[in-house]
Amino acid sequence: MGLAELRKEVSLSADRQVREINKSADNEAKAILAQAQVQADKLLAQSLEQAKALAKDEERKISSAHLHARKIVAQARDEMISSSISLAREKLVAEAQKQSPAYKNLFERLAKSGVKEFGPKSVISCLKQDAALAKEHADSVKAIDCSGGLVISSSDGKIQLDYTFDSILDENREQFKQIAFNQLFSGKEGKKARLDDGAGGQDGDEAVEKTAKHSPHAQKPVSKAHFGSVKKK
Repeated sequence: MGLAELRKEVSLSADRQVREINKSADNEAKAILAQAQVQADKLLAQSLEQAKALAKDEERKISSAHLHARKIVAQARDEMISSSISLAREKLVAEAQKQSPAYKNLFERLAKSGVKEFGPKSVISCLKQDAALAKEHADSVKAIDCSGGLVISSSDGKIQLDYTFDSILDENREQFKQIAFNQLFSGKEGKKARLDDGAGGQDGDEAVEKTAKHSPHAQKPVSKAHFGSVKKK
């Protein structure tokens, strides 16, 4: 083999080796890139899952915070309504104690309603100071400890109608709660009521009249089926 042929052979051999090396390197590079892509896809998927989990967690936290805030507002509102009703009750009791004109008027209306149901032999039980008012409607009068108002019994004592303020307020509590809510949070003529007005800003006579207005006892003739406070013995 001559020198020229030897050189050519060496050159061809070197060229083949270079091509093989390049091909091997290219395949290795592709394999590395493919593996890197797989890892990148896994990392991206993991990142997306983590982001979704964090978003859901934040959403739950926000929802929980809103719910907690609503509970706080509702609780504060209920406390204000209960306080308003308690204040109204205190005013009613105060009016009963001083026998205001509005209280006397309500007492007479309740007494007439009960006596109409049981007749002139009805027994009226009331505060000791209201005995004179009661005797205008019934011969038999008994003194009891109550918030105001009266209890009327049949002559044999088997049926009683409880017209005391506590009974009226208890029977119509949901209705009075709605009244208090409207006064505290809706106001008159569509305007928001001032919260420092107490029980709607009403004085004692207004409290008595409102009790009479919203009490079925004082609005219509007594019916045994109408009242939850009817007691049979």
